[in-house]
Amino acid sequence: MEIRTAFPVLIILLILIGCSNDAARVGSTGISDRDIELRSKVSEIYFPGSGKPSVGLAQLIKGAVAAEVLRSKGFRMDDDSLDREIKRIDEQTKAPELLQKVKEVYQQNMPAYRRTFIQPAYAERILYREVFLMAPEIQTERKQTATVFLSAVTSNPDSFESAGRDLGISVVILNVSADSGIVPAGKESSKPPVDAMGKKVGRELLARIASHKDVKGPILPEVIEWPDGYQVVKVIKRGKSTAVIQSAAIPKKSFDEWLWEQAKDIRVKIRDRALRDQFVKEVSWARNLNLQ
Repeated sequence: MEIRTAFPVLIILLILIGCSNDAARVGSTGISDRDIELRSKVSEIYFPGSGKPSVGLAQLIKGAVAAEVLRSKGFRMDDDSLDREIKRIDEQTKAPELLQKVKEVYQQNMPAYRRTFIQPAYAERILYREVFLMAPEIQTERKQTATVFLSAVTSNPDSFESAGRDLGISVVILNVSADSGIVPAGKESSKPPVDAMGKKVGRELLARIASHKDVKGPILPEVIEWPDGYQVVKVIKRGKSTAVIQSAAIPKKSFDEWLWEQAKDIRVKIRDRALRDQFVKEVSWARNLNLQ
C-alpha cells in the first residue's frame, strides 16, 4: 500500500525535475531570468533608457537564433572560441570605458559574460562574415531579377519605367558627377555634403558609362553589382565628367532577411505571458520567429 502511495508522488517529482526553469528557450538554447536581467543592464549602458526586460530578451533571442543557425552550419562555439572573442573585443573595442562598465555588471561571472554578452556577438559576427558573405548563392534570386529586367529593357529601352513597375523595381533619374557624386534629379539644391564614398561611386559609374560608349543604344549591357544591391542603367545624357541616367536598383537580400529565413524552423518559447506579449508588441522582427 505504501509503495502504491509513493509511486504517483515519485512520478510527480520526476515531472517537476524535468520541467525547464528557463524564462525562454530558442531551439536548444535556454535563457534564464538572470540572463535577461544581466542583458537588460548591458543594454542600458549602451542605450540609456532601453534597459527593459523585453529589450534584453530580444537581444538574447536574436543572439541565440544566430547561434543555433551557426551550429547548423557546422560551426562550434566552445569556451576556447569564446575566449578568443573576448580577447578580440578587448583589443579592438572603440569604447573601452563602456566595455569596462559591461564587465562590472557581470562581477567576474565569466560563464554569464560568455553566454549573454560574448556568444551573441560572436555568433552574429561569424554568421555574417563567414557564412552570409561567403555564399553568393544567397543573392541568386535578386541577381536574376536584375538580369531579367536588363534583358527586357535592352530590347525595349522605352519600357524602362514600366518594366520596373512590373517587377517591383525602384526606378529614378540621377545626376552623376565626378565632383558631386550622385544626386537624384530635382534634388540638386538640397543635396547633402559630398563625401568620399559618394564621389567614388559617381566616378565608377562614369567610368562604366565611358567604357560602353560604343554600345548601340542607351542601356549599359551589364548588371552592375554594388555591396548592397544590383543596378541597371539607362544613359539619358553623357558629358566629359557628368551624366544623367535612369537607374533601376534591386537591393540585395539583407543579413536579417536571410537570418529569419534560416530561423523559421527554430522553436522559440517565452514562459512569462506578460513578457511574451510585451516582446511581440515592441519588437518588429518578433513576427518572423517560430513563436510557440
